[in-house]
Amino acid sequence: MTKEGEERNAEIHIVPHRGESGEFSGALGFARDITERKEREEKLRRSEERYRRLFESAKVAIIVHGSEGEILSANPAAERAFGLTEEQLKEKDLDFWKGKLYRENGEPMEVHEFPVSKILDSKEPDEGTVIGISMSENGDIRWYIHGGVPQLSEEGEIEKVITSFKDITDQKKAEERFEKLFEANPDPTFFIDEKGVFREVNEVAVEVLGYEKEEIKGESLPEVPFFPSETKEKIIENFKKRLRGAEIPPYMIEAESENGENLYGEVNSALLEEKGEPVGVIGVVRDVTERKKAEENLQEYKSAVEASDDSIYMVDEDYRYVFANDEHVTRLMDAGRIEEGDKDRIIGLEYKDIHPQEEWEAFRKNAEKVIETEDSLTETFASLALDRWSERTYSLVKDPRTNEVKGVVVVSKDITKQKEALREAKTVRALLDAFPAHVYYKDEEGRYVYSNESSSSAKRISFNGPG
Repeated sequence: MTKEGEERNAEIHIVPHRGESGEFSGALGFARDITERKEREEKLRRSEERYRRLFESAKVAIIVHGSEGEILSANPAAERAFGLTEEQLKEKDLDFWKGKLYRENGEPMEVHEFPVSKILDSKEPDEGTVIGISMSENGDIRWYIHGGVPQLSEEGEIEKVITSFKDITDQKKAEERFEKLFEANPDPTFFIDEKGVFREVNEVAVEVLGYEKEEIKGESLPEVPFFPSETKEKIIENFKKRLRGAEIPPYMIEAESENGENLYGEVNSALLEEKGEPVGVIGVVRDVTERKKAEENLQEYKSAVEASDDSIYMVDEDYRYVFANDEHVTRLMDAGRIEEGDKDRIIGLEYKDIHPQEEWEAFRKNAEKVIETEDSLTETFASLALDRWSERTYSLVKDPRTNEVKGVVVVSKDITKQKEALREAKTVRALLDAFPAHVYYKDEEGRYVYSNESSSSAKRISFNGPG
């Protein structure tokens, strides 16, 4: 106790003192203040006690190795994980574990590959190695993340290595199921981490793009060679939005395969999170190249249809207009069936809404026959309102995927001039037939093409053919 009333710990040494004759004459005492040492020892004791409690109660397996790799101690979680008591574990050297430890790819490890062996060799910690351990007779493997820290002496030599084993078997199985689903996806599929780097790509994507996996994995979005700059900008913008939790509707992208083919895809994306934090985005790209090309071909076809001199239109099964080109609309306007500017308004109207009853009934009869027989039909039709003749061809339209009837398309060719020419020819023939002289016409090979009805004794007038 100091004079200030503070308690201190002291270590006292008493040495007897003897005179020249050897007789005891007194004692010499030394007192050393060890209060701070006692405090350090108490802290160390409490620390060791806390460590022991943590060691014993930890849910992860913990094993302490000596400088030769031997096991010095193991906590209860390690006993449960490996099916051996602490005493049994202490009896096992590193060779015991040969054939029981596996690399992440499922291949067995050699002793020098064991994480603890590497720590002993390098004196560097292991910050997380995935290993498999099989302790069962049926060969089942449980998977762990191994961590290890060496404890060095003042001379820098290893005294102990503390290792931990976090069981990730369920996570590993979930990842394997995910990988199987990832690879089984029939569409090109990518996993891009939160930094915008391609981490996984399935075989379908490799086949479609023509690049090897190694050429894609590890590349960032701005660096990949198969997206043009505009597509990259679109993907990066949507990727950032997805990481922030925004819902992104499917969108179109363009790509170029390794052999230079232009590809088109429709992207659907999903955000991946771990513990509530985004870790990346999965993108599934449906190949719509054929659809895109079909749309382009359809656009070309539509352009040709619009530029055609023929009236072309389509009605569905209820005889409602689903398409009409400019020529058809022009003819309807010329006939006074619709007003100018009503082109778009006829879509959805029934045929009978803008055509006379007699014409409607004839049209329906022909359309029904085409739908029933699935054969095309051609008729000659006269429009009294326009004094125009047309040759109409009705054809069935089906959905190529479902074979479902979608309607009837009609191509109406104006044959008024041909009809007028034929009418004039009939008039001329009637005049020639009534001519009193015998009139005939031969082709260049001398064959009769025409001969009127006059008597053979009448004066003959001939028309020679070409040549």
